[in-house]
Amino acid sequence: MQRCQARSFVRTLLRDDAGATSIEYALIGTLVSTFIIVALTAFADSENALFQHITTTVTAALGS
Repeated sequence: MQRCQARSFVRTLLRDDAGATSIEYALIGTLVSTFIIVALTAFADSENALFQHITTTVTAALGS
């Protein structure tokens, strides 16, 4: 009798998809945040060089 209840419980768990949407949103959020981190890391060197150039140009223009 207990084995039949276990099978019924497993079947119920396999059919239940109540948490699927939240898991999907979590995966999408993880992918988006990973993409943002990778993009910022890839452009960090070029942005740093740009800001250094701007600093040098402004400093030279001010004559300091």
